[in-house]
Amino acid sequence: MQKKVATGEIDNPAYLPIIFEPPAKFDWRDEKVWHLVNPGLKFGFPDLKGMRQAASEAADKPADREDFCCYNLNQWIDAASSPFVEMSIYDEGNVPVDLDALASRPCWLAVDLSSNTDLSVITATWPDDDGGYDVHPWFFCPSANLRERENKTSAPYVQWERDGLITATEGNVIDFEKVQATIEELCDRFNVQEIAFDPYMARMMQARLLEKGLQVVDFRQVPSLMMPALSELERAIIARRFRHGGHPVLRFCFANAEVERNKQQHAVRFHKSKRWLSIDGAVATAMAVSRASTGESNRSLYDLPNAVELLSW
Repeated sequence: MQKKVATGEIDNPAYLPIIFEPPAKFDWRDEKVWHLVNPGLKFGFPDLKGMRQAASEAADKPADREDFCCYNLNQWIDAASSPFVEMSIYDEGNVPVDLDALASRPCWLAVDLSSNTDLSVITATWPDDDGGYDVHPWFFCPSANLRERENKTSAPYVQWERDGLITATEGNVIDFEKVQATIEELCDRFNVQEIAFDPYMARMMQARLLEKGLQVVDFRQVPSLMMPALSELERAIIARRFRHGGHPVLRFCFANAEVERNKQQHAVRFHKSKRWLSIDGAVATAMAVSRASTGESNRSLYDLPNAVELLSW
């Protein structure tokens, strides 16, 4: 309301707006700016030590940084976007992933299926003994809308398909039989412990894989499951223990992934701001990392040490 009074949008002489806000261009880490917009800071309100700690925690987390600028520096942001992690931090995981060398290590697969407007993806994750992960995705898209996707997003879908980074199936919907065949090939090639599915659109494929004796589990994209999944994924990326080989389609998905947070500021699910912006690779990766983090296929997400804290939303 004070902003509207100051700009004249609200005409009420009973109000006297006094607004402390940073200039249009400023360094959010500059303590001179902190004092400029918080005149009580020199008197201990708010607490300078606490602000420094909050700024330190926000350095690698764009969403936390947005909250810091909003609630500590009075920079009100019109956009509702809340990016998951800083992409420069994500890019530090561009370490080659040698699939042949990973053949004998325990592997977790996660599958996120779609029909035509989104990508379908299988993500494989191999945990290491130091709390890190190697990941590799396989993407699928209808051949009929490759050009449309490229025109709407400016992402090089056609070139990605030519480079073998996306499998384009004939027609205007994704061929689920091709996806299932790839899953079976991966199970033959790697030491797959289980295959986690978002069950939406996946029931028939799950049933067929179960008939073949493969370990299939549901992973619904609900806060009680996605919250610990996103927490573990964020931890691994920020700790520089997330190795993705620089896969460009996976990076595109992570760059598009925004997060919805609850009142405790826990990330509870991914979402995207526009229809054609794909986040499926990020979703499947979170699912695979979460299941791999349990260390064994028959262990529940609720067994994680921080489950009680994460699920109190």
